[in-house]
Amino acid sequence: MKNLTVEIGLVVANAIFQIVGVLFWGWPLGNLFLLFWFENLLLTLIAVVRMVIYRKLPGGSGKNVLVSSISMLMFCLVHFIFSGLLAMGLGYEITLFALILPAVLLIIRYLIELANPAKQKPTNFSQTYNFAIARIVALHLLIILSMFIILGLNLTPQNQIPIQLAVLVVFKSIAELVPMIRMRAPTFFSPLPLGEGQGEGANRRFALTRKQDSTLQSLGD
Repeated sequence: MKNLTVEIGLVVANAIFQIVGVLFWGWPLGNLFLLFWFENLLLTLIAVVRMVIYRKLPGGSGKNVLVSSISMLMFCLVHFIFSGLLAMGLGYEITLFALILPAVLLIIRYLIELANPAKQKPTNFSQTYNFAIARIVALHLLIILSMFIILGLNLTPQNQIPIQLAVLVVFKSIAELVPMIRMRAPTFFSPLPLGEGQGEGANRRFALTRKQDSTLQSLGD
C-alpha cells in the first residue's frame, strides 16, 4: 500500500507541475509530448537494466534480454517520431527551463520510485519489463486518443490551450495510474500471510485430511 501511495503521489505531482508550466510559465504545448516520450524512454531503460540484472530468473536468458530490449527500443523510436511530429505541429521550445529542467525532474522522480523500499523484487523474468510495457502502451494509446478528441473539439483561441492541456494531462495520468493500480491490486485483495504457528497448524490439518481421505477410500474398497 505504501509503495502504491508513493507512486500515485509522484504521478499527481508531475501532472500538476506540467499544468503549471504550460499555463503560468509559458511552456509550449508540444513540450509535453516530448516529455511524454522522455518518460517512455526512461521506463524502457529501467526495464532493460532490470532485465540484465535479473536475467537468471525463471524465463530469462541472454537471448530473451536481447530480443525484449530491441523490441522495446524500437517501440520507443516509433513513439519518438510520433511525439516529434505532434510537438512540431503544436510548437515546442528546447530551453533549460521549458524542457531540460522538467526532464531532469522526471529522472529524479523515477529514481525516487526505484529507491522506494517497498518496491518488490521480480520473481520471474517477465516481471522485469511488464510494468514498463503496460505503462508505455497505455500512455501511447491514450495520447493518440486524446489527440483525436482535441482535433474533434471546436475550440476558440481563448480556450484552446487550457482544454488541450486538460485533455492531455488527464489522459496521460490515467494511462499511468490504471496499469500501476492493476499490477498492485492482487496484493490488496490477497489473504494475509499466515504466521509461523498458523502455517504449521495448516500443514498438520492438511496432512490429517489427506490421511482421513485415504482411510475412507480404503474402507470403500
